[in-house]
Amino acid sequence: MIKEGMNIRGWLTGAGLLATVMVLVMVLDYARAGDTPLADIEAELTRSFGAEFYREDPHWRANACGACHAARPDRQQLYLLGDGNTTCTVCHTRGRASREPHPVGGVDSEAVTIPAEFSLDDQGRTTCLTCHDHTPACERRDRREKVNFLRPVPPTVEVVAGEPELLNFCYSCHHREDAEGYNPHEGQLDPIGAVEERRCLFCHSQVPDPEAEPARDYQLRKEMSVTCIGCHLLTPHAGAAEHLEQPSEKTLAAVQQAEQELGVVLPLDEKGRVTCATCHNPHEKGVFPPSHPAGKRYDEEQLPPEVYRKYEQMVRPGKPVRRDFRLGLPDFRSEVRPVSELKPERNMRLPAREGTLCAACHGAGGIDR
Repeated sequence: MIKEGMNIRGWLTGAGLLATVMVLVMVLDYARAGDTPLADIEAELTRSFGAEFYREDPHWRANACGACHAARPDRQQLYLLGDGNTTCTVCHTRGRASREPHPVGGVDSEAVTIPAEFSLDDQGRTTCLTCHDHTPACERRDRREKVNFLRPVPPTVEVVAGEPELLNFCYSCHHREDAEGYNPHEGQLDPIGAVEERRCLFCHSQVPDPEAEPARDYQLRKEMSVTCIGCHLLTPHAGAAEHLEQPSEKTLAAVQQAEQELGVVLPLDEKGRVTCATCHNPHEKGVFPPSHPAGKRYDEEQLPPEVYRKYEQMVRPGKPVRRDFRLGLPDFRSEVRPVSELKPERNMRLPAREGTLCAACHGAGGIDR
């Protein structure tokens, strides 16, 4: 009997010959390994290696083949515990091992040309192994050079000097001129109004059901805030640091009341903290039914004239303005220069400029953390 919590190293060392016998038996159970559901693989690894099997890295170790393979692989058969994706995502997801935000299941398109050196599945779609090659770990070679198992950039791909190595790797498939402007928040619906599932997989590990009741497990590829800042690194945001924290019991009660009264969802992150998606709706109008709480969003058609006038007065060249940022910074008497273009409100769950969004958490009683 394998004890709960025993790690890979301890089990394989202590089991000895029994491990070999079990592996041979597992070959029969996993003859159709590619059809094995993720939950079944997790259950098998838990029985074999303990509930926290994912905490010990099986890569680069000669005695940990059983973490991925049901039997010793050969040139004809890998005997994976799952298909080319579930074998990886059983550990590389949900706060376990490191995760990659890139979706699988892609094919050649106008903006993507997959080189012949990159492997695809039987239907010509990308998998985890399209970009990552695990064999150096199995052969215990090139460990220092193969930290993330990325395949070499094919010789047919032009490498631009001075660009990060990872970016050059991405351009092995993605056309440089098209990839720079990719926005997963646009084009979420096809011309007939159906959801473009590949857009979903940029942020989600699985395509959510728009018709289902709101769930608090959003099956994101990374933690909720990290998913956003992976792209929105340079987005100026007033008060962002003060908001990304756990709300008080009073504020949380106000949030729950606002959700019921306004028919909206104001999600918190995995640790119960306010996050980007609490205020911002990342989905296009029409992805969710109008009556669905996740479908409620607010977009301004244009800036209100009075807002634009005040903005112009503030940043007009040659006119000194005194501003107190109330963030512990000293007052200053100099021209205030804009750090970004003033734009209408977009992708908001509720109107913010006139206070509805703020009141959803803070009510009419001011800020109470």
